[in-house]
This record gives sequence, C-alpha cells and structure tokens, in this order.
Amino acid sequence: MNVKYAIVVDESELPDKNFTLITDSYRGSLKIYENNDYRALGNTYTKIMTYETLDTQFNNDTAILNEYLVVHDEDFNEIDQYLKSSQYAQLENISNYDNQLHGSINVDTQSFMVLTLPYDEGWKIQVNGQNVKKYQVNGGFIGIPLSTGDNQIDMYFVPEGFKSGVIMTGVGTLLLGLLVFISYRHKKSAKLS
Repeated sequence: MNVKYAIVVDESELPDKNFTLITDSYRGSLKIYENNDYRALGNTYTKIMTYETLDTQFNNDTAILNEYLVVHDEDFNEIDQYLKSSQYAQLENISNYDNQLHGSINVDTQSFMVLTLPYDEGWKIQVNGQNVKKYQVNGGFIGIPLSTGDNQIDMYFVPEGFKSGVIMTGVGTLLLGLLVFISYRHKKSAKLS
C-alpha cells in the first residue's frame, strides 16, 4: 500500500495488477508503474469494521483496508466516535531522523488516522503537543485520533526495556570496574608481601 512506484523489467514482477504503466524505457528497458492503491504513510478513514466482520463478511480480504478501518472489538465504540469526517486526508510534510517522525495533517472535523508503521508500545505520540492514545488497527498498524483543523504529529520511538537495559549496562560496567580494581589491589598487596 505504501509503495507508490514499482520499477520492474517485466509486468509479471508487479505485486498485483492494480498498477498503471508510466514509462517503459527508464534507463533503457526498465518499466515504471504507479500503484493505483497507493496510500500515504498516514491516512484518515471514514468507515470502520471489526476483525470479526472482516473475517466473516469479507473472508479476510486485505484489499478492504483501502476503504475500511479494521479494529479490535473492544476498541470499536471508542474509535468509531472519532470518525466524524466524510473526507479523506493524508499526512504531509513528513520528516524523520533517528527515532523520530514528524508530520502534519489538516482535517475538516474530528478524525482517525492510521500510520502504516508497525504498532509497538515503544512509540510515544503527540498531536499538537499533547500525548494521545494509540491503537493497534488494520492488522498491526498504529491508529491515532485527530482534532478538527491542523494537527502536528510528533512521534518518538524508544524500544521497551531500553531504559532498564541502559541501567543494567551501567551497573554491570561499575561492577566490572570494581572487580578489576579489587583484583589490581589484591595483586599489588600480594607483590608487597
């Protein structure tokens, strides 16, 4: 979904048939196709369903993810309240570096955006400087609520256990240093005796 263009030698190499040929002579004989189902990194949705509905009524057809937001049963009512807009919007002005991602999106009314990034508890997300709850949606992606108007999205990733790992590394380094010091003192006192 996030691949806007595909460069291939032969049409059979395309992941599916919903691509349009742009040129067939890129750098000689390469062909460039545009994905007609392209979705930006962040998109709002106007329709919602549960995973159970996806399974029972749509036989887990993932093509439906272009139209429907798919959520867990326990999140359905909460997320459904955010779906006030009938207009589609996408994340723009995207910048990323290290463990951060920033972007902006303008919506006509309260909305819900899906970021096609894997859901992980390590993501800390702010919308207009305020922490927001994130949801696991569309088979493992991140979903967040948006307010009416301009929304500045700021995301920071710190893997779970990173802080405790740094602390444990520091403690281990101190213990190693203490053992080396004790060993040195022990050898020095043994030489003097």
